[in-house]
Amino acid sequence: MATPFAHTLRSLEGDRSLGGRGLLVLTPLLLLAWVGWLFGAEVELRETSAEARVQASAARRPLAAAQAGRVSKVHIALGDRVEAGDVLFELDDREVRIELARAAARAEAVDAVIAQRAREIEAERGALVAAERAAGAASSEARARVEAALAQARLAQSRLDETRTLELAEAATPAELRETQAEAAQRLAAAKELRSAGRRERFEAARLAQDRLAKITAIEALIATLEIDREDARGQALALTAERERLRIVAPVAGVVGELMTVERGAWIERGDELGSIVPDGALEISARFLPAQAVGRIRPGQRAQLRLSGYPWVEHGSVQARVESVASEPRDGMIVVELGIDAIPPTIALVHGLPGSVEVSIERTTPASLLLQTAGRRLTSARAPAPPPPGPMTANARGAAAP
Repeated sequence: MATPFAHTLRSLEGDRSLGGRGLLVLTPLLLLAWVGWLFGAEVELRETSAEARVQASAARRPLAAAQAGRVSKVHIALGDRVEAGDVLFELDDREVRIELARAAARAEAVDAVIAQRAREIEAERGALVAAERAAGAASSEARARVEAALAQARLAQSRLDETRTLELAEAATPAELRETQAEAAQRLAAAKELRSAGRRERFEAARLAQDRLAKITAIEALIATLEIDREDARGQALALTAERERLRIVAPVAGVVGELMTVERGAWIERGDELGSIVPDGALEISARFLPAQAVGRIRPGQRAQLRLSGYPWVEHGSVQARVESVASEPRDGMIVVELGIDAIPPTIALVHGLPGSVEVSIERTTPASLLLQTAGRRLTSARAPAPPPPGPMTANARGAAAP
């Protein structure tokens, strides 16, 4: 059965009036909800820096050449772990090794000569002691012989006195007296000769002793000269050893090779050339650079932040949670450096020195209305700021006119 057209129009008008009434009721509710959100909700303000980098809290230690030379050995690669004192690079030290071997050989040779001279001194001193003992024994024997000869001379003199007495009493003949006189003179002469011989032996022993002492003194002087030569050779060896050590570049601290120049064997490097760097063991931190308008008065220690690493997509691996620790007071190269400590690292991220990324710092929580007012205020302030006049002929003329 067909529906009349007039009835259809009345139905549409009834539906339209019902939708309008519903819209009139829903619009104030939506407006009220929006106003409630505008003044009651909280949004988080963040400042973002794309110039962020993970770094060790301790400063990196550069590897610089202490002396110019040609590279002979390279013992490390980028990322290697090293301990303090490990030899990382070696420069050509053949000439130094040759000179060092010569100095060491010279020191050993002089040392051997000194030892030989010292043995000669010991032998001379032993011979001197033995000679002194022999001279003492010989002197004792000489004194004994002299004493015996003097006793014989005294006995002969006593016989001479008796013979003279007998000769006066005509009990002895003149011949016996002369014989007795001759014997007494002979005994006395023998005693004097023995005494003189004893003196000569003592003088000879003393001379020999002085000769040995002079020889010992001469050897000691020679040893003193040789010791000077030995110390000179040893000093030269120490200097060459130090020079050889300067031809070796060692790790100043324990850590990881963070930077490494491409240095091939045979390459010539100058003194002070930096060949790489060691990242010391220690905690990691985040260093980020912000524009002064972003950081000054807005970023403060204690604020929460998160680091999104370039090599780890944050949707898959998450973000590193951090907090602001310090904010530079002065710009460097037009940027403010902010240091952040690390609070939590996702298990899928291997955090190492040098990883780049971006940092978001939570500045504050505010209502959308406050955020709208702040944005509008900044735009009005920038709009009212007078623009500098463009340079032109009039400006130049005005300056020229004002110059006098």
